[in-house]
Amino acid sequence: MKTLLTIASLLMSTALLLVGHGMQLTLLPLRGADNGLSASLIGVSASCYFLGFLVGCFLVPKLISRVGHIRSFAVLTALTASALLILDMVDYWGFWLVLRFLSGVTMSGLYALIESWLNTHTTEHNRGKVLAVYTFITLASMAAGQIFVNAGPVESSTPFSLAVLFMALAIVPIGLTRKIAPTPIESTSPSFRLLYQRSHSAFVGAILSGLVTGSFWSLGAVFASYYSDSLAGVSWFMMVAIGGGALFQYPIGWLSDRIDRRWILILLSLGGALTAVA
Repeated sequence: MKTLLTIASLLMSTALLLVGHGMQLTLLPLRGADNGLSASLIGVSASCYFLGFLVGCFLVPKLISRVGHIRSFAVLTALTASALLILDMVDYWGFWLVLRFLSGVTMSGLYALIESWLNTHTTEHNRGKVLAVYTFITLASMAAGQIFVNAGPVESSTPFSLAVLFMALAIVPIGLTRKIAPTPIESTSPSFRLLYQRSHSAFVGAILSGLVTGSFWSLGAVFASYYSDSLAGVSWFMMVAIGGGALFQYPIGWLSDRIDRRWILILLSLGGALTAVA
């Protein structure tokens, strides 16, 4: 609890940011379908987002090392919100690919910033529990965002404007914090060989879970829309899926601090496979 209190402002900003981001991830595939984009093209636009996410891993640490965590958070959040506003204004698929790529870069930077900040306040003994709380807040906020998707028709600007509002408010808690921000991180080049050497299981697990969750975020809302006649049904489908992940974060984090994490990965993978078959 003492650790969590020292990062309360960061967690509040994260929650607000990810309410808006959760709305964005559901709204954009639905808006794309409403604009007449095929499922394949919607998937390609989502791939551009994740490609931007990958590129951001190489570019954004340089920004954080130059201006620090708080300024970087404000800049990246402003860029993410601006990209979403423009996506609401245009319907040409070429612009969508570029803007989704930009969103991927900025969101990658925000995740890297938030998680590097968290790591400075954790130890080997409490890292699993602190990251579990963080992931619970992440998923709960994204699940809450699904409720606000219903603020207006998907073809209107209302839900998009509401998502941007949450993102803008996310700057306030961090901007007003009196806690000392972490020392700017050193700019380094990611080494995939080093990551693999450090943990074979985590490396492979991250790639495979990325394939699964990337597919879900890309077309989950479109899939649900085929079986539901209302936007509320789609948002409930997304909210329940995300909420299920949120509810299990702390128990899994608690177990991972006591049991070999490889066994936890195996059990979770089996559970996910059974769920997918069902």
